[in-house]
Amino acid sequence: RENDKTATCEKAALISALRRMSIVASDQTHRIRMSFGDGSCKLSVTTPDLGEAQEELTVTYEGEPLDIGFNATYLLEVLKFMPTEEIRLTFKAPERAATVEPVGWDDPASYLTLVMPLRLID
Repeated sequence: RENDKTATCEKAALISALRRMSIVASDQTHRIRMSFGDGSCKLSVTTPDLGEAQEELTVTYEGEPLDIGFNATYLLEVLKFMPTEEIRLTFKAPERAATVEPVGWDDPASYLTLVMPLRLID
């Protein structure tokens, strides 16, 4: 557990945003960009054939600003099984695995999941 950046947000809001972003995401990678900063997470996706989409969520974020890419389908699959209304994501760097866990659950380690990021293409 050496991840030093933490984002806490509402699970339902993140699921809704990811579903909207995945409509525009590439069919092959489902890559979305998540930009974490002061109190927000900006989700964005650009696909040459389909266009682009952006959305901003309010989050509680601690750490240096971070841009990280994920497969939206994988994140949605993980979030589907989280038992609480709030979730916590932790990060170290854009190329390192992130964790997702429920907030306020008696045994958060029982639901701790690891999600590998995707390389971002600028």
